[in-house]
Amino acid sequence: MILRNKKSFDNMLPHWNQTLSVSQEPLLVGNAQNWWEPLPILQLLRDVETRWSASYLMIDRVIVLYPAIQAFLSNPAHSDMEKHRFTPTEFQVLHDIRSILQIPHAAQELLSADKTPTLSQAIPAYEALVKAWLNLQQQLPELAHYIG
Repeated sequence: MILRNKKSFDNMLPHWNQTLSVSQEPLLVGNAQNWWEPLPILQLLRDVETRWSASYLMIDRVIVLYPAIQAFLSNPAHSDMEKHRFTPTEFQVLHDIRSILQIPHAAQELLSADKTPTLSQAIPAYEALVKAWLNLQQQLPELAHYIG
């Protein structure tokens, strides 16, 4: 299911960003009509294998913009994209993956804030990462085997 979500997202992304003026329309209209809490005017992001936090940032952006993505997919002009809409279960999986990836993202952000991270910073960050993942295993027992 996760692989299908990634492929669906990768297929949808070029259409969303290439038709940015069209894809922003549901975002702008939804914000103006108060269909949701105001969303930032942002583009979707691609996963970049060489960047530590790229998957987390990509998933986070999808979750933030999902009300507008749903509006975009509901537009009859984009009916060919409807197959890429997440089911409620798939969207929950996306939230769970974000929760898992948020922990190393935070550790990486902490260490990259300093120009020269040292072992005295890295060890506590690593210990905090392990502790946070152990706590998350308790909160998401169905995903414990993915976490650690």
